[in-house]
Amino acid sequence: MMILGDLDTREIDLVTVHVDMRKGYNKLASYASAALDIDITEERNYVLFINSHAKALKLIGQCGNIRLLINIKLDKGSFQRVQQRTHEPSYIKLTKQEFLNYIQGYQIMTCRAI
Repeated sequence: MMILGDLDTREIDLVTVHVDMRKGYNKLASYASAALDIDITEERNYVLFINSHAKALKLIGQCGNIRLLINIKLDKGSFQRVQQRTHEPSYIKLTKQEFLNYIQGYQIMTCRAI
């Protein structure tokens, strides 16, 4: 089994609210279930959590009996901060290409000037 070889069959969710990044897999999976209604054990989703400095993120998911928790840090720059309106969900769905761009530090959404 190749880790993350199933990106085409999974939904990839980027959490847009602050979550304590000191949490491990179990706490992050519980948060995804309780706050976002995403059940990692169903193996349909990968969930990305970003730290408050936007320098590191954690990706969680499950493949059979294997629980995935992957830490990704940028050497330079920061991950794009994405915010939602208060009446919108606390996460956004990413395409496979958006996910691959995001974890490399590229901007995935444009900001409109008002």
